[in-house]
Amino acid sequence: MSTSPRDKSASPLDPRVHLSYWQEKYQGEAYYIEGYTYEDYGPAYTAGLDLIAKHPDHPYEEHESTLAHDWAVFRGDSRLDWKEASPAVRAAWERAKMHRMEG
Repeated sequence: MSTSPRDKSASPLDPRVHLSYWQEKYQGEAYYIEGYTYEDYGPAYTAGLDLIAKHPDHPYEEHESTLAHDWAVFRGDSRLDWKEASPAVRAAWERAKMHRMEG
């Protein structure tokens, strides 16, 4: 039995792998703000991963306003406001989506 691309997109997402990646790479991202730590960016990456896990077939834009609204609670001790955090959320979502599609 062959596996269709749709089947591959449903492969499980291991957030530990993705969060480990971001912990190593976040300071090299274009949106990184000098002086901020992974503790500031971590909740944003987690939000992006949570979104792709809950809504893998929905476009990011469909949930962006909800993410923005919920950021004040979800951010925990992060010093990032939504405008600063949103590129990291999107980056985590895009990377996870790409990996899901690759299987």
